[in-house]
Amino acid sequence: MKNWQQFAGSVVLAATIAIPVSGFAFAEKAGQHHSKHRAFVHLASELDLTDEQIARIKAHRQEHREDYQDLRGEYRQLRGQISDAIAAGADEATLARLAEQLGQVQIARAQLKHEQREALAAILTQEQRAELEQLRAERKEKRQQRRERRQIG
Repeated sequence: MKNWQQFAGSVVLAATIAIPVSGFAFAEKAGQHHSKHRAFVHLASELDLTDEQIARIKAHRQEHREDYQDLRGEYRQLRGQISDAIAAGADEATLARLAEQLGQVQIARAQLKHEQREALAAILTQEQRAELEQLRAERKEKRQQRRERRQIG
């Protein structure tokens, strides 16, 4: 039983770490919203987006905002339920059921993120898509360097 509780706890921890919020997801806190807005403005500038492209991207994000918020709320709720169940010494079947539900929410979040990326790509020109991929690769490299510095230090 104890191994199962450790496993379920590890799943919750891994899910928390491994499922990053989509690059330009909708933040609930004012400070996060401000930084997300700045990031979007910076991206629009880097890609030299037209006013029409910006409007289309904003409209798509607004269209799916509620979907994202619903999934985010469900994800947080399930994480809390798993933590509570572990603390209460729940049986393996209960933990397995909660873990399955959490996995389904993670899949739905990943699908939504993929759909958002596809929609963005459909709005961009071929040159803008290439530039976006270059920016993503650079950002990934910087993240990797930060991780390596933290592991060393």
